[in-house]
This record gives sequence, structure tokens and C-alpha cells, in this order.
Amino acid sequence: MTSEVAAGAGLHFTSASAVVTLPLDGVHIAEVADPLPPVTVYLIWREDDEAPALHRVLATAAEVLPTADRRDP
Repeated sequence: MTSEVAAGAGLHFTSASAVVTLPLDGVHIAEVADPLPPVTVYLIWREDDEAPALHRVLATAAEVLPTADRRDP
């Protein structure tokens, strides 16, 4: 993603842990101040996608991520 930012193709949000490992040539980093408001995110995929890797990601997400159907306290 940082290469796309360096090429002028956009903006990228990342984690503090990623900042220490990403190639950062040609990009500016600005820390976002705490506290951040909650952000709703979604997983999207093609309905007919049968890729085994996709189904592994979806199974893992169902186990560890809160969803509209199941919210962890």
C-alpha cells in the first residue's frame, strides 16, 4: 500500500506495528490522535468465489471477529 501512496494513488490507514516494517520511501506518516471513534468495517467478496484461501479467511473471521450476528463484549 505504501508504494501506491508514494506513487500518488491515495491515502492509507495502517497500524503502529506496520509502520516499523513497511517501506516508507516517499511517504509522510502522521499519527492519528487517540481516542478514535469506532469504525464499522465490512468484508466483501464475490458471491461465486470458491477460492480455498477465501474460505479459510472467512472461517477465521467468523471465529475471531465480532459480527452483526455476534458481538463480543
